[in-house]
Amino acid sequence: MNNENNQPPDLSKNTEEQPTSDQPRDNGYSPYSTPPRFSDDNSNETGPLKQSKLGIASFIIALVAVLLIILTFVLATTNSAEFMEFAEEVNSSNGVVTPEDVEALGGDILGVIVMIMICMFGSMGVALVGVILAFIGIFAKNRRKAFAIIGLVLNGLLIVGAIGLVIVGFAIGATSSGVG
Repeated sequence: MNNENNQPPDLSKNTEEQPTSDQPRDNGYSPYSTPPRFSDDNSNETGPLKQSKLGIASFIIALVAVLLIILTFVLATTNSAEFMEFAEEVNSSNGVVTPEDVEALGGDILGVIVMIMICMFGSMGVALVGVILAFIGIFAKNRRKAFAIIGLVLNGLLIVGAIGLVIVGFAIGATSSGVG
């Protein structure tokens, strides 16, 4: 019963406090219920982080570069006898090799040398791309970084190793020619 007159309560009146114009009205509707997404930011998702796809790509590229290096060494070791013959021919002719000299050696030696150069420089180019992808994968937000770090280490070692081989080759060439 309501008040002194013993009247039933008026159910049509809302007893809740109405918000003033200063207070925002929370009726469950927001014009911005889902903010626009301009990136691959999955901050709303819960659960374990996913691996960085760029990190995985960097790791696979490192494996491809290692396979190219292995192919380079296989080509070089299986044709070492032909390389020695070719080197003797070059030394005996004062550094000038004619097409007839190459034909006498079998003609395939230059093809092997070209394949070795393609594999060596190709592996370094691939490793450089792998390093770039690894850096991008390491700095990606909300992603695991294990493959990106492994890819960076492997690709970096390949590049540093190739630079070291070039330096050693120049040093050996300089000492054998009497310079220094």
